[in-house]
Amino acid sequence: MHLDSVRLCQPLIAVILPSRGLIFSKTMESLLEALDGYSYKVFYSHGVQIPDCFEKPTKRALKGKYTHIWYVEEDNVYNQDTLKDLLKLDADIACADYNLQGGNPLIGYNEDGSVANCGTGCMLVKRRVFKNPPYFRSDIVYLRFDNSNEVETESQQDNASVYGRHDIFFCRQATKNGFKIKMIDKKIGHLKVKNIGKDFSNTGFHEIYEL
Repeated sequence: MHLDSVRLCQPLIAVILPSRGLIFSKTMESLLEALDGYSYKVFYSHGVQIPDCFEKPTKRALKGKYTHIWYVEEDNVYNQDTLKDLLKLDADIACADYNLQGGNPLIGYNEDGSVANCGTGCMLVKRRVFKNPPYFRSDIVYLRFDNSNEVETESQQDNASVYGRHDIFFCRQATKNGFKIKMIDKKIGHLKVKNIGKDFSNTGFHEIYEL
């Protein structure tokens, strides 16, 4: 097979990494290990609120010829085979589960057991899923996840007083357009800071734990 044909068969990954300004070193180490051997470019977002920190780099990435967009977050830890496992599903949207603080569920399910929505900490999306912007909104509330009984309302809350919702909006728009979400079997890690290390100390490292 001609070399150009081989290249066309390979996935070209746009990695979206929205950050509040800090990224865990374990996140970057695991992410780079998972990306090893693939063609990719990382699109960062700094100091931008949700949902713009997802929307703006997504639009930049869509100007390129990327086959997939992989959403990762600054505090997750990926397995070496995470990207490989996501690609193997060959799904419109492939995701991984991870623990949230407080034990809140990350994955939403339809009544038939299929995945209704997932988090953006590890979400691989085929290019064809992106139909009409905006792709992410946080001012929409879904009172039910099930496709047949879904109620969508505008939120009356200010964006500064809510957290998330952008992921649910993205997934619900995708499934309404007929796209499917599948989840890999392996969970990924989710990191939190327990204690900030003291300045001007050789032992001033941050104490970090995994949920």
